[in-house]
Amino acid sequence: MKESKITASDIEALLRHRHSEDIFVPQCKTGPTHINNNLRILDAWVMPRSWAHWTTIGYEIKVSRSDFEHDQKWIEYLDYCHEFYFVCPPGLIKSTELPREIGLVWTTVNGTKLITKKRAEPREVSPQKIINLLSYVLIARSEVKRNGGGSKEGSMDYYREAVKRAEERQGLAEFVHGHIADTYSAMAKRAKEAERQIQEVETFVKRLKLLGIEWNPNGGWSSHDDAHREIDKLRSGIDRDFIRLLDNTSRQLDHVRDLAETILSKR
Repeated sequence: MKESKITASDIEALLRHRHSEDIFVPQCKTGPTHINNNLRILDAWVMPRSWAHWTTIGYEIKVSRSDFEHDQKWIEYLDYCHEFYFVCPPGLIKSTELPREIGLVWTTVNGTKLITKKRAEPREVSPQKIINLLSYVLIARSEVKRNGGGSKEGSMDYYREAVKRAEERQGLAEFVHGHIADTYSAMAKRAKEAERQIQEVETFVKRLKLLGIEWNPNGGWSSHDDAHREIDKLRSGIDRDFIRLLDNTSRQLDHVRDLAETILSKR
């Protein structure tokens, strides 16, 4: 493929124009250098000015086919942006060559406009990595504007608020994770107790069956009433005289056994 005369600087200028109302950071590091020397640099990182839908966008600019085919560092950029796009001259990259969630933007042939060929799908990102990147932007790339009264306004306050919101989102994620773990533990405990009770009911049903009583614990009130009647019938059929008779018979059998053992021992 014949290489385009459109340069990376041309494309960066087009992205800057597209995001003229947003926070636009070209050559954006993924964190402060003094914290981590093994940083990556996004060709462009954007935070649209919207409180209703807080998001971040990353751009990787390619003007060479060989650069696109051999450079895989862009995969490490994904944790720092909710949406990620490749931007290139027309035809240099095709949407079918990209993963499903990655977007694609072409310039026009004359390099004067940008055309979105494939929308990026929103992704979950690492809150801590976003905070690291925002720390770099605040410290190294932000500008403080002052009005006549000397108060600060513009990008610095916006970035501070964005960092605060990111930290709140991280705290919320940790709370939800802990709540889910506690709920799961409680549900597992209740399930274990329910299983124990089911086993006790099954044992009780088997014992009733040995006494000639058929009972279905899931059979409703009529089944319960039938079981109660059978138990009452069984109880009323055995009186105290019969129990005393069984006791006397047991003692007589013990006496006969002892006598038999004595006779056998003398032989």
